[in-house]
Amino acid sequence: MASQSAHIRVDNINASIEEHLDRINLLNHQYSDKAKSQLSQIEQAAAQHLLTDAETLRLTLLQCYNLFEYGEHDATLLKAKAGLTQARAYKLDAISPYFVLCEADALNYHGEIDKALALIDSAIELARKYQQPQALVNGLYLRAIIDLQIENPNSSMEDLRLALEIYPQAMAQSPGWQLVPKAYLLTAMGSLFYSIGDISQAIFYTDKAREDENAVGKMEYLILTNSASLSLRNNDEPLADKYINQTKKLIAEIPHPIDQAISHDSLALIDFTRNRLDSAEAQIKASIDIYIEYQQAIRLARSKRLLAQIYFKQGRDKEALEIIEQSIALTKNSARNLDLQDIYTVLVNYYANKKNFEKAYEYQVLRFALEKKISAKINQARFLQFKARANEQAQPTNHNSSVTPSQHYLTLGQTYGLVALGLIFLLVSILFFIKKEPKLPPLSRPFDEQEHEVNGILKSAKRAGYPLSILLLNISKIRQVDLADLQTLLVNTLREQDTLKRHSLDEIIIFLPYTSLEGARRVATQVNMSVHSWQADSKVEMGAASLQQLDSFEQLLKKAQLDQLSNLKRQQ
Repeated sequence: MASQSAHIRVDNINASIEEHLDRINLLNHQYSDKAKSQLSQIEQAAAQHLLTDAETLRLTLLQCYNLFEYGEHDATLLKAKAGLTQARAYKLDAISPYFVLCEADALNYHGEIDKALALIDSAIELARKYQQPQALVNGLYLRAIIDLQIENPNSSMEDLRLALEIYPQAMAQSPGWQLVPKAYLLTAMGSLFYSIGDISQAIFYTDKAREDENAVGKMEYLILTNSASLSLRNNDEPLADKYINQTKKLIAEIPHPIDQAISHDSLALIDFTRNRLDSAEAQIKASIDIYIEYQQAIRLARSKRLLAQIYFKQGRDKEALEIIEQSIALTKNSARNLDLQDIYTVLVNYYANKKNFEKAYEYQVLRFALEKKISAKINQARFLQFKARANEQAQPTNHNSSVTPSQHYLTLGQTYGLVALGLIFLLVSILFFIKKEPKLPPLSRPFDEQEHEVNGILKSAKRAGYPLSILLLNISKIRQVDLADLQTLLVNTLREQDTLKRHSLDEIIIFLPYTSLEGARRVATQVNMSVHSWQADSKVEMGAASLQQLDSFEQLLKKAQLDQLSNLKRQQ
């Protein structure tokens, strides 16, 4: 076995194997097809016993991430497990956290969030133990991404800030193994600030990500689509078109079909939001053809869901329903409950808009039952995280450690929405970027500005043990000019301790402390009488729900939405 790094020629570049592997670390995220070719050439050198044990292990690690970038997630799991076995055989246990994280990446893609989080927490502990800042950054970043999926944004912010803080040490680590590109961390921060309404900071961080010298290839076009979406949110359509045109030019330069398909997904989503339905249909159909050819079931299900939404907008309901049933079947087979919940949401909205409240109720029940399953998994995942973080904070700080400048997390306030990891998560972040919310009338401040107050209301009720109920009121049938008078009427109808909050353009939430569900229904009768005078030609759409000890705000709201649909069904 070689004792030092040999020099070989890879793609006509003569360099040490260590230098080739350093380049492939980035190339995996930029041009995964080129990375695959170069990994194959180095593998031939391994067959000639030209690699050291450490280089052989790093080759396996980069192959693991290359498989992930290619969308071969089952193969990723096998490669990660093989790498762990190899690390033990070579007595290079310090490298084990990297393989653990590669496995966690694949598990998260398959929807096994609880297993992924357990592995990530284990990897972070190992990274600290073995002084591996690169593994620590990777683990913090992946945990931040999953925290966003399970609506745990404060922890996401903590992990992202710490990852950025120690990134210079990770870059200086020697020997290097595998490190997530800084452009992805910057993109994440852009998404974070977008979600809390700070558009200028969102643009600032996204611009920094786009300007990163390593943000080329597929990294560049994915960041460009985020920039385009942000520009649309900022009402700068010419700048958005500029970024979109740049993205389209880059697609032709990216040879791997799955990478091309993901770019088509991004553009289709933007076109759909801008109501450019013909273009959106063409883009998403191009993606679907590729996903079918390469047997990408999860991505295919998501693309079919978007195609169904396009058909609904075009008035092609029969085709849309056929496509969405195909999406449901694919999603059930892959056990992606979060994706299935999104499909049910599309159907709830479709049938509610068609005034078919019986069908809307049916899918809301399915959605709600699925939400309970998801919540159980999320609660378990959060419990595991709590234990892991408690262990991290209990560890004594090693001032000689090269891993972190501090062994604790910062305490932070409100945080963020969604970002992307590699191909999958960057694409998902566009869903947050492109939603353009209209300006709200002055009934109350926008709901995202009141999140802290709402969480305080729920926490107070849970801590003191008193009942708390809410009423969800649809105000879409009321003229905007009448909302101020309606607010005055409702305030006079309700008690002093009751609170009105604007949830969206079409919804008000009334918080009723010290009120059971039965009491809330009595209040709903009074509110109904007050509101009906403002919309005499239509039914008042209202739902009630009562807080349970383990309910989050989102769960409480979903119960009220379900009750609202149930009431509409009874009124038919």
